[in-house]
Amino acid sequence: GQCTQQVECSGEITNIILKTDGTPIAIGNK
Repeated sequence: GQCTQQVECSGEITNIILKTDGTPIAIGNK
């Protein structure tokens, strides 16, 4: 799934969404 500034997403570790030029980039442990 897609996470937006959420901690603990689908059992994942902190996913951080960085918007660059309107493009969401997910950075975290996957």
